[in-house]
Amino acid sequence: MNMLTWFAVGAALLLAPTFYFVRKIPPYLALSSSIIVAFVGLTWRLVDRERPAEWVLSTVGLMLCAFGLLIVRVMLVRSISLHLLAEIAAGQPNRNEERLGGRLDDMRAFGLIRSSGELNELTGFGKLVGTVVVAFYSMVGVSK
Repeated sequence: MNMLTWFAVGAALLLAPTFYFVRKIPPYLALSSSIIVAFVGLTWRLVDRERPAEWVLSTVGLMLCAFGLLIVRVMLVRSISLHLLAEIAAGQPNRNEERLGGRLDDMRAFGLIRSSGELNELTGFGKLVGTVVVAFYSMVGVSK
């Protein structure tokens, strides 16, 4: 393995503990971005100017890895099920209705649903997003 590959492996290995130990999203973004910028800065001189594909691919791969971990972090932070389990384990009162109401407010803010009295219904955009999600889930084998 060449030096560029070692730097890429090292940067990827730094992203894992960053994800594990940094629980808040803004600090995670700052630290993971710093790792990627450091990788770019430290490896810029190692790039073969006639064939930069390995460096570009490594940089894009690190960015996608950090973005994927960001998506997982957001899912963990916003998971109603995980919060419910934690509340049950701690013997705390159930706040799911409040959290569900917050998620509905988020969907309204993004134009995915509209409320009519007690009922919520998908907007045209919501139906489009729902169709894309169902198609993606079926492609990757996620069942309902």
